[in-house]
Amino acid sequence: AYGEVWLARSVTGVLRAVKVVWREDYDSESMFERELEGIKRFEPISRQDPGLVDILQVGVNEGDGFYYYVMELADDVERGQEIDPDDYVPHTFTAEMARRSRIDLERCLKDGSILAEALGQMHGHGLIHRDVKPANLMVNRGGILKVTDFGLARSMKAEGPRNPSGARF
Repeated sequence: AYGEVWLARSVTGVLRAVKVVWREDYDSESMFERELEGIKRFEPISRQDPGLVDILQVGVNEGDGFYYYVMELADDVERGQEIDPDDYVPHTFTAEMARRSRIDLERCLKDGSILAEALGQMHGHGLIHRDVKPANLMVNRGGILKVTDFGLARSMKAEGPRNPSGARF
């Protein structure tokens, strides 16, 4: 719910997504800083698993009160990798579900496996996502599911007590 995502073109002509998150949109400075820390912790591991969106750059503008990050772009929901900036609509799993009455079993198993491996990669680095939902799953490169939106990512150590099985709650 925080931030704006913009379509941008690099000097080499490559299209990217840029998320800009404003300090003024938060109720407290600590919430803004916590989200910034989450993306800073996630950026180095983002390119280690094909199921995680690649974060290519993170920056902060203290004077104007925002941070941003540059990431790879989702396919267009209608045209796939053929992106027209004038009417681009990102291919998220929400859009996929709206287009189809149901997702076939083979696709569910493939995407579920990708999602489990990607989240496992995060957990292996001590991070949890905390906001996995269809809108935060994008499709790119002609069909690869990727987890996005890591603003709520937190350290597993900071998530509270464990129950007797070892899981945090």
